Amino acid sequence: MQAALETGAVDAVVAVRMSATNPLEAEGVICRSPEEVAACRGSKYTAVAVNTTLRHILEAPGRYALVGLPCHIQGLRLETRWGALRRRDYPDYLSRHMAALTPPRCRICPDALAELADVSVGDAWLDRFAGSDGVSDVIVRTPAGERLLAAAAGYLSLQPAGPEEMIVSQSETHRVKRDVCRGRLWLRSLARLPLPSYPSLVLSASFGDRLRGVADAAQARLFRLIVDRRYPD
Repeated sequence: MQAALETGAVDAVVAVRMSATNPLEAEGVICRSPEEVAACRGSKYTAVAVNTTLRHILEAPGRYALVGLPCHIQGLRLETRWGALRRRDYPDYLSRHMAALTPPRCRICPDALAELADVSVGDAWLDRFAGSDGVSDVIVRTPAGERLLAAAAGYLSLQPAGPEEMIVSQSETHRVKRDVCRGRLWLRSLARLPLPSYPSLVLSASFGDRLRGVADAAQARLFRLIVDRRYPD
């Protein structure tokens, strides 16, 4: 994203940083310089509402790049160009329980590779990169993504990789976000609870997926019982 600003490929970057007033809180921010993007480096393992930046974007039109998780990308696609919202209520989004310190919505997200994004970037968990620093997977899906990668090509050392390597590189995430998640979604469908919409993904659960979903739900229930006993208030 720094290269995208330096080369003029975009006017601004929407990213996440830790709050200056509360270092334990993450916040969405609009970066207009490479230095501001650099200040947002690193993972933030906490919930953050990136959509708070959209009002400012609507007030100052331009070419923006959004750095976000799959749920941020999906959420952005549910904000219309004219500012109207399409809502899907999800009560009790955050839970106080140990297993549910992961927001429940994250537990039914099947998007392992940010498939709605123009460009997906992730850690390269491949044996041939063991011990290497600064190696990431990059998947480009759209013409806009190709232009963005071309603008940054001079700052990167690129090597080709096939779809199979991408799956292997993200194998654990892919297992949880596909096999286990299909079982979780099946359980929610039995309970007639709302389900996320991912038209491009095949989410019908096999018998094995259903077993994985039941086992995962049982484990989460056990964790919650343990935490309720340990922290009754």
